[in-house]
Amino acid sequence: MSRSFARVETRVETHMATALRLHQAAGLREAEATYRRVPEVQPSHADALHLLSVAAHHAGRPRPSI
Repeated sequence: MSRSFARVETRVETHMATALRLHQAAGLREAEATYRRVPEVQPSHADALHLLSVAAHHAGRPRPSI
């Protein structure tokens, strides 16, 4: 595994862990903002894209958020 790939994976894992904590604590706007950071470095991250939509729905914005 290259170092740059490892850095991307670490960044993605950090963003996802932070977003999940925020989401579970009802920090929906902050969770959405953090979920949005993941596709910036890994555009096809299915969990981030899905959970971004879930957080938007929970925040009362059921339209597509991507």
